[in-house]
Amino acid sequence: MFRVLVFLAGMSTLNGALARDCLLLADEVITKSVSSAQSNSANLASRRLQGETFLLTYRFEPQSPAIGEQFAVIGRVCRVDGAEFSGSVKVDATMPRHGHGMNYLPSTQMFDNGQFISSGLLLHMPGDWAVELKVADGDRRERLHFEYQAER
Repeated sequence: MFRVLVFLAGMSTLNGALARDCLLLADEVITKSVSSAQSNSANLASRRLQGETFLLTYRFEPQSPAIGEQFAVIGRVCRVDGAEFSGSVKVDATMPRHGHGMNYLPSTQMFDNGQFISSGLLLHMPGDWAVELKVADGDRRERLHFEYQAER
């Protein structure tokens, strides 16, 4: 299992709203939901994805997932227009060059303020993976993605 620690992203202005409002915060509900002996606040590396509708700040736990070991994506999603986010996030990963995805179906747990944990991800082979985050809130839907190089 995993333990969430405080993680801070840089601040910037986003359509008049401060992006600092879209930080992954230490949330007591999340902290109680997961635990890990490997977590270390010095190793937290956050990243951001921004689409037309959503801004998503996320990190891996552990920071560098090993081949064949489960990991989680921990993050927070906000609406670019500043409206409160009350939607959902689904995370998946595929290997486009090989035409397949993961052998496991991750599950995502949503918390207050757009915070989420998607756990049970497992990259079963080295190579280029495409990680996709499907974000939905009301009638707004967006797919955000990034590439991840899984190494032995």
